Amino acid sequence: LSLSENRRSGPRILEVANRTSHHLREVHTGARSLVAGDNGKGQGRVVSALFDTYGAELDWLVHEIEATHRGSVQWKQIAVLCATGQQVLAVDAALRRRGVPTQIVGSAVLLAQPAVIELRSMLEVIHDPTANPAFVRLATGARWRIDARDLAALGDRAARLVGGRGRSDQAELSAALDDAVAGSDVVDSVSLTEALDDLGDLDNYSFEAVERFSAMAAELRGFRRHVGEPLPDLVLRVMRSTGLEVEAALGPPEVSGQQQAALATLLDLAADFNEIDGRVTLGAFLSRLRDVERFDVDLDLDMTGPADAVQLLTVHKAKGLEFGYVFVPFVSDGAFPGGRGRSQWPSSPSTVPWPLRDDVTDALGSFPTLGASPRAMHHDAYLAVLKELTELENERLAYVAFTRAERALAVSGHWWGPTQAKPRGPHAFLTAVHEACLDGFGEVAHWAEPPEDGAVNPEGAASRPAIRWPVESDPVSHGLRLEAAAAVTAVQAHQPALPGLLPQSRPGTRGAQDAAERTQVAEWDLLSAALIEEARTRHARARVVRLPDTVSASLLMHAIANPDAVAMEIARPMPRPPAPAATRGTEFHAWIEARYGQQSLLDPEDLPGAAEHGIVSDQALVDLKAAFERGPYASRAPIAVEAPFAVLVAGRVVNGRIDAVFQDASTGRYDVIDWKTGSAPNVDPMQLALYRLAWANLKGVSVDDVDAAFVMVATGEVIRPSTSAEMARLLAS
Repeated sequence: LSLSENRRSGPRILEVANRTSHHLREVHTGARSLVAGDNGKGQGRVVSALFDTYGAELDWLVHEIEATHRGSVQWKQIAVLCATGQQVLAVDAALRRRGVPTQIVGSAVLLAQPAVIELRSMLEVIHDPTANPAFVRLATGARWRIDARDLAALGDRAARLVGGRGRSDQAELSAALDDAVAGSDVVDSVSLTEALDDLGDLDNYSFEAVERFSAMAAELRGFRRHVGEPLPDLVLRVMRSTGLEVEAALGPPEVSGQQQAALATLLDLAADFNEIDGRVTLGAFLSRLRDVERFDVDLDLDMTGPADAVQLLTVHKAKGLEFGYVFVPFVSDGAFPGGRGRSQWPSSPSTVPWPLRDDVTDALGSFPTLGASPRAMHHDAYLAVLKELTELENERLAYVAFTRAERALAVSGHWWGPTQAKPRGPHAFLTAVHEACLDGFGEVAHWAEPPEDGAVNPEGAASRPAIRWPVESDPVSHGLRLEAAAAVTAVQAHQPALPGLLPQSRPGTRGAQDAAERTQVAEWDLLSAALIEEARTRHARARVVRLPDTVSASLLMHAIANPDAVAMEIARPMPRPPAPAATRGTEFHAWIEARYGQQSLLDPEDLPGAAEHGIVSDQALVDLKAAFERGPYASRAPIAVEAPFAVLVAGRVVNGRIDAVFQDASTGRYDVIDWKTGSAPNVDPMQLALYRLAWANLKGVSVDDVDAAFVMVATGEVIRPSTSAEMARLLAS
């Protein structure tokens, strides 16, 4: 049955959402516009607004949130949905300045925090000497303040160290850029970090740059000695050694509190991180963070805040949630949906190729075949199709944002962004909301006229000072640092052995020297142990791959039957092509569940049948349903369908779902059934043994009171293999 009513949002809010998503219904012809059910919350208030500048829009947003709260609305009933984490941070800072309590939700916002960006950059450089963008971010920041001339000289030196040429050959290098990046080896990559250890002619740099480059090199060498220690310890070491922990505490309270909470949350994430084979490495952790940014992965780590606070989150994070009063700001061209565009195949080797796309037979089926026209035209046609798909995704995103609101929805935008040289103007989604308001479904709070031709960004000209290089420290923060340094120095004069500080060496004493030597020897021990372990791993003829502590029933059986294949899958996971048969298998199991009067609360991928490959066509699926109706269990009523279980086997938690369980009314014995859509040779007695053990644990009975069988749906055959050996193996483990 298709969903026809929305009982969350008022009729006016739904009207706006339906107008925004009309292109989607043209593509999905079976989808109809939702109508508002009687939710007892009124018609719903819709407001549209367009301002001259980003700053004016932000001021209006804060004012409207405060006005909403004054109308006897709790802070936690108000939500601001932004397209990007950076926008969330800007709204958060504006609200905090006015004393409005806020709660930031979602990992995307966490990773956009300036303190987290700084910490990640240092971790990237420690892990990968070729992480040049991260190195440049650190070098040009307020801590090291390397200017453009010195940084260019370092880049020139780095290029020469790998056999490249200097800036005199810049034109030739630019012409060969595409060839250079197409298939380069990482050992031939330019590394600004490695150039720190061999600066070449020091006359090419300023005196300050030589000092700072030497200090950076020493600091990185020190950090790399500790990459083998536990990940949380390494992250904490970097925070404290670089002073980032102190820097986060400086500044206005509304900023410093946010930065400190962000660093603490990232540290918690590092403590909870685990690789699939049980090991924890810095590289895997950084890769996980990149995946979070690229694919909007939900880490379930939110910034802590008061119980009654305005909810700040991205639209992606808002899926499935609802709020009484929703504000969707910055719906302007270039600002919504925001973020970086994703790479496309075939120009990006890391993107899924065309034949492996799951939607190739639907939305991408119009890609032209190779013919007489030039290849560039085919690629342009491909990009046009992808652009259309992106627009549809943006419509889905806007629909999600607008339908989160129960009682009120406010959508706004601006002409001039904070740094834009050209005006943005309203996005098509904001225009649709504005037109709906003019048609009587809402109100227009403000609608600024387009700027005149040749107009200059009034906000950018006023807020952007002349560029100064190197970056200068903030005078207020600089003064606080000097005061803190003076206080520490004063304490050291009276207590040289202050905990956490190395005593200052004095002439004629050995205490400080002995402590420094012990520290050096301890570092050598750690480094030696790491090198020995690395050498053993490199020369090992076989790699032992550890199963995760929690596994699915199918993975456990696969590991028992073919451990080498499972080890290879864990060690080197590979993408799998789309399997239409698996989709039909999922549909079949869902149909059985509905037939028995059950309603699944699972995602389709979690249903049994997702691994089926025997239903080769849609007609075969129809035939299979008819065969089930003729089978021996069609007229019987199960006591459980899709029953979840978690059972301890060999020290691991095994999760799974049992297709159906029946009970004999006369004997009370249980009968565990697994539907099979394939052929008999595909059955595994270990599966039934595991299901018997799981159901016995669930019901607190002996496994001897639980029978089990495979039902071959296509033929109606009931197969009851002996599971004695398999059961003994499970119980013994």
